[in-house]
Amino acid sequence: MPFARTRICQSCYRGHLDGLNVLSTGAHPKECSECHTSYQALRDRAGLQPEDVATMDCHNEDGIYRFMCRKCSRAYVRKRAELYGPTEFGHKLGLS
Repeated sequence: MPFARTRICQSCYRGHLDGLNVLSTGAHPKECSECHTSYQALRDRAGLQPEDVATMDCHNEDGIYRFMCRKCSRAYVRKRAELYGPTEFGHKLGLS
């Protein structure tokens, strides 16, 4: 389907809408957009208490918002050195 000046599949579009929902409401993401591990599984894996919130990172990939678990986010940042490298964040990671 058309999206911005490109095309996007329905699955990616639904993920983008989920990302917008998280950003606008403060709700937690349903899952990691990369490995598809559910939010609850990430919480369980981290051994969080019921009142604790699992941490996920948000990336804007070509206009699409994606929430990723920390493991997938670290790998994504390294793959996108051209984007993050010239930033203070990228410099601290040694990407520049």
